[in-house]
Amino acid sequence: MWVIGWVQSRSVMVSINRLTERQRAVLRLALKGVPNKLIGRELGLSEGTVKSHLSAAFRLLDVRNRTEALYVVAQSGLRI
Repeated sequence: MWVIGWVQSRSVMVSINRLTERQRAVLRLALKGVPNKLIGRELGLSEGTVKSHLSAAFRLLDVRNRTEALYVVAQSGLRI
């Protein structure tokens, strides 16, 4: 079990390292529960751009939504 967890954490770490700084910033706020519109305002992005960054981050993390992303990141013990 520990080996599987380590492999998953390693995989998530590699995926997170592939995120751009902007994708990390958007994902960090999204995982705090901030709505897309407010993320856009805070980072000076359109809501559509926020959605694009989140979609790219979700693909890299192999998740479908914020809830799954939060779970994967929390289980890996990694900080974004």
